[in-house]
Amino acid sequence: MLRKLLSASVVSISQHLHVTPNVIPLAAIRYNSSLVQQFQQANLKTIFKTHVQDPMKHTVLHEGLFYTVPENHASQILGVKALGTNFKKQCDVFQETCIMVRKPALEVLDYIKNANYDHPVLRIILYGEMGVGKTLTLAHALHACATQGWILVHVSWPSIWKKTWKEISMSTYKQGRIDFPVISVEWLKLFQTQNESFLDNLKTTSKYIWSKRESAEEGLTFSELIKFGLTRPRYATDVIGIILKELKKVATEKKYRVLFAVDGLNGLWGDTNVKDENKKYLSTDKMTLFYNFRKLLRNDWSNGMVIGIVDKVANPSNLREKCTPYYLLEKKAFEMLEPFIPVHIPKYSDKEIHSCLDYYIDRLWLQHPLAKTEEGKKELIFLIFLSYCEPTRMTSSKFTANEIK
Repeated sequence: MLRKLLSASVVSISQHLHVTPNVIPLAAIRYNSSLVQQFQQANLKTIFKTHVQDPMKHTVLHEGLFYTVPENHASQILGVKALGTNFKKQCDVFQETCIMVRKPALEVLDYIKNANYDHPVLRIILYGEMGVGKTLTLAHALHACATQGWILVHVSWPSIWKKTWKEISMSTYKQGRIDFPVISVEWLKLFQTQNESFLDNLKTTSKYIWSKRESAEEGLTFSELIKFGLTRPRYATDVIGIILKELKKVATEKKYRVLFAVDGLNGLWGDTNVKDENKKYLSTDKMTLFYNFRKLLRNDWSNGMVIGIVDKVANPSNLREKCTPYYLLEKKAFEMLEPFIPVHIPKYSDKEIHSCLDYYIDRLWLQHPLAKTEEGKKELIFLIFLSYCEPTRMTSSKFTANEIK
């Protein structure tokens, strides 16, 4: 009888939390030490994962647990641009993409669910210290919107464009502005991948003239428009401008919802390392790509949302003292974005770090026997807080389980 009651309670709790059948909360069986020992000897796992893969169904019940992003979503919607290089490498090693459900992400998801899309776009700014999980919070939101059929306009670290451009050309549309053809082609490929299923249904509503001989007729599909930009890099930056302009109309006319997600939002302002004829560094105001994306930040459209991350690293090295939006954004940028909703991303909680360590143990990333003990976990947690970085980085090859002695 005791065994039946225990089994029933465990199944009930497992179904409520959506955990795997072999994941049994030991709290449910603490009243019987002999049974606890039996379960421990069977090497049963603690709860660190949920079966709920739909991010729009995540609630506080899943907070601190990992969820698995379906493989096709991970490759098409997220990829290295949304996950970050280091985390993507970890996912490749583990052969799965798992993101932790955290309180800030749940707050953002709540805004997505309850926003009034007849009003001007809601603008949400994520902020926090380095290494606290801002990028993965944005990735969680990206995945959520994608599952709801939103069109994604995703920009990852525009501050890099200021320094790593390989080619520049004078704008064919606006005299005095400068285009980044190679970077524009790369972004068009990203947009094409993330929104492949929409491109044949989206069409231009105006005629656009490239030159005396070339033009984009009204009714041109986005597939054809992007193909033109990819084969004619000279016009790729202008193609992006057209896409962003048309998407505002698409959203406002209630055809599709649009998410504009930017990691390193504050990088859309400031100076570049492009110099004019007087050897003076040019501002992003002169760069067509930056100018076009900044226009999408305005709240002159509806039926969409803007979610951005402000990050110290996106600022020059002498402007990284604080992590707040007011400090990291230029006055002009801050005033442009007001009103917005700030969402603070805190350091990992004790519960979240334990989930991370249990996940790494499950994936055999932490193999040292002491890493599985409470004492070993305490030492790892101490190192994580001491170095002030994500558990992912702390448990990389630089900090192996051999650190626990």
